[in-house]
Amino acid sequence: MILQFGKNKIEVDVEKTRAYYEKELLVSETCSCELCRNFVMAAESFSENVKIFFDSLGIDPRKVQEVFSGDEDGRKTVRYSGFTPFCGRILDGGSSVREREFKDGSKAYERDEENEFAVAENISVDFENELIIEDDSFPRPACSLIFSCELPWLLPEPKDVRYEDVSFVDERGLSFSDGEKVFFADCAGFPSSKDKKYIAYKNFSARQPCLEFWTRPWQTKIIFSRNGFFSGIRARFLMRKFLKQLFKYGYEAL
Repeated sequence: MILQFGKNKIEVDVEKTRAYYEKELLVSETCSCELCRNFVMAAESFSENVKIFFDSLGIDPRKVQEVFSGDEDGRKTVRYSGFTPFCGRILDGGSSVREREFKDGSKAYERDEENEFAVAENISVDFENELIIEDDSFPRPACSLIFSCELPWLLPEPKDVRYEDVSFVDERGLSFSDGEKVFFADCAGFPSSKDKKYIAYKNFSARQPCLEFWTRPWQTKIIFSRNGFFSGIRARFLMRKFLKQLFKYGYEAL
C-alpha cells in the first residue's frame, strides 16, 4: 500500500506491521512510571483522525518502541517524543533531520520542518528509511516513524493515605480508619499488566516511601513515614513488612 503524508510518500506493509505490534507490550508494561502510564492513557484517547493515521501504518501507538517525556505544564500537558518501527520503505521525502557542518569541522543536527507531517495540532511526525534501534526480529524492509506530541495529563492524581490510617488487611483488600476500602481484585492487572498478581506500584526511593494502588477513578497512595533519626530506613522497613502481607495473599507491587 502506498500512502502520502505531506511531502512523504511511503510504501507500507500494514499486515506485517500490525502482526508485529499485536505481540508487543504496552509502553506502561515495560515501564510503569506515571509518565508512561499517562502516555498509554492519552494514546487510548486519541481523536479518530489520529487513530486512523496510526492504523494506516499498522502501528499501535500504545506500544511504540521508545518514548521520552519532556516538560510538564503544571500537570495539564506533557511533551513526548519518540520513535517506532513499521514495515515498508520511503519512496519520497523522508527524514527531517539534516546534518550541518561548520567551518571549524564541528557538526550539528537540525530539523527541516518542511518534511514533518502534522497528524493533528499537537502531534507531528517524520520518517526515517531505517531502523533507529536495530531489531533482527522485525520484518523487512523496515522504516522508523519519529513523533513529537503534546498530550494532556489524564492520569488521575493519587489519593494520599498514611500507613497509620490502614486499619485492616485481609485477602480481599484494605480498610482505612475513615471507612474507605481498597479491593485487591479491582486493582489487579491495572493499568496494563497481564499478570494479575500486580496491584500497585512501589517507590522505595521517594523521600517518603509509598505504595500506589491502581484503584479507580484515582490511585490510592499509601505513604510510609517515620520521625527521628534513621526515619527513612525505618519507613522502608515498614513498607517491606507491608509488602510481605500482600505477598501472603498472592499479590505483589511492581
